[in-house]
Amino acid sequence: MVLPLLMGGVWLGLCGLSPLVVAQEKPAKNNAAMKPSQATSTLFDGRSLDGWTVEGDCRVVVEDGLLVLKEGNGWLRSDLTYRDFTLHVEWKAIKTADYDSGVYVRTLTGGAPFPSNSHQVNLLDGSEGNVKNIKATIGTKGAVKRGEWNSFDITCVGSKLKLAINGQPVYDVDGLKNREGYIGLQCEVMKGGEFQFRNLRITELGYQSLFNGKDLADRKSTRLNSSH
Repeated sequence: MVLPLLMGGVWLGLCGLSPLVVAQEKPAKNNAAMKPSQATSTLFDGRSLDGWTVEGDCRVVVEDGLLVLKEGNGWLRSDLTYRDFTLHVEWKAIKTADYDSGVYVRTLTGGAPFPSNSHQVNLLDGSEGNVKNIKATIGTKGAVKRGEWNSFDITCVGSKLKLAINGQPVYDVDGLKNREGYIGLQCEVMKGGEFQFRNLRITELGYQSLFNGKDLADRKSTRLNSSH
């Protein structure tokens, strides 16, 4: 009489019978290439200035779920730095004319009251969207709606800068010098810089999952484009 035993996928026969090897199903390998993806996060929670730092002599407050530039000269910067991203900003100037502010991208600290090493996407009346140190961005006049809410979608990838105003593409140019830096809002209230902001969110480009199809033995994920 043969009493079969199953050990690790192998049938063993007693009484001197040769063992019969049974094929054991192996888990399929996931050979799909792990492609870079995107990660979107909110920069302003509508309740506080968590995640932001005030630089210079200016006052920034939260009112009715809006981020408001109230007084003084300086800038509000993100606590984190960013490399490749798309930044969505909705803004409204309190004045309907002669207003001035700006959105900083890949900007470094240093300088007063405003950062000396910066890329500023202008919110100056008549020059909205222009970047002073990138000449090819000039010519966006008329793209905004005065006295109303407007949106900027600013994309930075490598040395490329792309802007859409109220959903309409206005330029796609080369010229960014800083590879990484802070996001910021210029506060220049004495020159008409009282502004409201809402729905600030950033989509970082260059994330890659390290999930290997079976487990998270290596890491959950890795951020490819920034050191912070």
